[in-house]
Amino acid sequence: MSEPCITFREAAQRLGVHENTIRNWANRGILATVTLPTGRRKVNSADVERLEQQMFDVPRRMENPNSIPVLPTAHLRRPDADVYPQV
Repeated sequence: MSEPCITFREAAQRLGVHENTIRNWANRGILATVTLPTGRRKVNSADVERLEQQMFDVPRRMENPNSIPVLPTAHLRRPDADVYPQV
């Protein structure tokens, strides 16, 4: 039985990157893909989970592997965000 796979869009949403980034990573071998008979590619969900853990230090999820996590966004704030007041 093969490992579960997800679409490039789902992988991009889980990792917070653009779909083209997922394509580039797949082309470079960072993410394993499976080519369907229709020619479309899907990403190995275990690889996405591995990257997710490395990027966001997210603990392993077992309950629903297809769910998209809500990730903390504090690391996305500009370091000088408090210096400039909101207008």
